[in-house]
Amino acid sequence: MNQTWFGDRPKVDQRSLALAKQIDADIRADAERQMEKQMQSMSKNERALFTRLLNNIRHLGDVGKAAGKARVSRRLLDKWMSTLGVSWRINTAFNEAQATLHNGHTTEDILFRAKVVPELEKDSEHFKKTGQRHRESKVVAKLAAKNLKGWRWQIVQAANNDDKHFFIDLGRILDGKASAELHDKLDEDIAKLYVKNPEMSTRKLTAELEKLGHEVEEGTVRQRKARLKLTASAGRKL
Repeated sequence: MNQTWFGDRPKVDQRSLALAKQIDADIRADAERQMEKQMQSMSKNERALFTRLLNNIRHLGDVGKAAGKARVSRRLLDKWMSTLGVSWRINTAFNEAQATLHNGHTTEDILFRAKVVPELEKDSEHFKKTGQRHRESKVVAKLAAKNLKGWRWQIVQAANNDDKHFFIDLGRILDGKASAELHDKLDEDIAKLYVKNPEMSTRKLTAELEKLGHEVEEGTVRQRKARLKLTASAGRKL
């Protein structure tokens, strides 16, 4: 059933929106300044180690393995983990690696890029705003619950930061008291059908989804495809 809008649409306060964007820009700039300041205070050897660590993280997608390959000691890694700007840069490199590792055309890759990467980006922004101390989004807790070893950097980082809310979220997810899902069944089935036949029209896709038990309209499927970035603008047929 198509939704009908009753009354006037809510107006966007453009000045507040502009102010929010400016605040975010200032926070990003401040994080970059902190990073540059910390880099300048490092010795030549430490800067080289840190650069090597970031490159390894982007390549391996694992902070622990990256540190081992770069020969970064646990003591030095703990120091960087607690240093403003530096910790944020490590976190950003890890997120970049996750996006790169899911750059394929599988169902998992499609869902990760569309549903998880945007949440990681939001989490990273909040991480900067709180001085690399706390996470607002539950996405990292959900990912860690699925792979504790793979996300041990974030777990150790949360412990160092005394981020109790992260561990509350993680505990609730592990106990089954909170959902660990990163997407719903409709998104998953759309992605699966798309992988099987990328040229399937939205009308045909809707019919296939109905066979799978989904009660969904063609317009909703089209919107879901757009959110999953499975649209004509990406060189695919709607």
